[in-house]
Order: sequence, then C-alpha cells, then structure tokens
Amino acid sequence: MAVQKMLPGFGESLVTKRQLADVLNLSTRSIDRKIAEGKLPKGILLGGARRWRKALIDEWIAGGCPKADR
Repeated sequence: MAVQKMLPGFGESLVTKRQLADVLNLSTRSIDRKIAEGKLPKGILLGGARRWRKALIDEWIAGGCPKADR
C-alpha cells in the first residue's frame, strides 16, 4: 500500500480577500490596512494572491478578533 504524503493544511477550505471582506463587512482595502496594522491574520500568499484558511478565520472570529501574531 502506498503512503500518501499531504502538505499541512491540504484539503482545507481557503477564502479570498473578497470573501473575507464580505464576512467582516469591510472593503478589501480595509483588509490590507488591518493586515499591515497586525489586526488581522496575514494568511498565505499563493502566486501573489493572499488566501486564508477558513478554520483559522472562524477561530479568530470566535476568539473575539484578537490582534494577530506577526
């Protein structure tokens, strides 16, 4: 039987900046500012496009939207 290697987070839902902005009722520019201020998790860059793990954002919101680790 072959062993499958999976990347950390593989198979998890990712959200776009626009989707995140819609959930938080903010503009995409406000998302950029909050990332720069350390008030929002940075997410990951994929070919120049930023994405966030949905589970991480759900936890962040449930935790009261604390300052993000830089």
